[in-house]
Amino acid sequence: MQISMTTLQSMQSLDLCAADPADHVLRVCFTEAGQNWCYELPDTPPGGLSSMRLSQFLQEFEYAMNKRQQPSSSFYIDLRERKVHVTWLNAHAEALEREARMSRLFASRISGGQAA
Repeated sequence: MQISMTTLQSMQSLDLCAADPADHVLRVCFTEAGQNWCYELPDTPPGGLSSMRLSQFLQEFEYAMNKRQQPSSSFYIDLRERKVHVTWLNAHAEALEREARMSRLFASRISGGQAA
């Protein structure tokens, strides 16, 4: 399934963003098509999200980071951005592991405990 990145789910015009985001929210600002935009992401993902949903958040976050990036600049502006990215990547990995365990359990139950 190809996800169109023409409009991020959490992308807003910078003019509509509050003066400062809450302390627990990371804001990435960038320019696209002659307009200023911001993408906001909580420092930690809410619990219970599927790997697919976490992947969508990560794709959008990385899209905003790449749009902001200048040819000679670093991907991250500060340590906080790196920490938030790592936190979301870890949550994604944990969700993938959880879903893999559930799939193996389901496969085992429908096969009657016999190897497929």
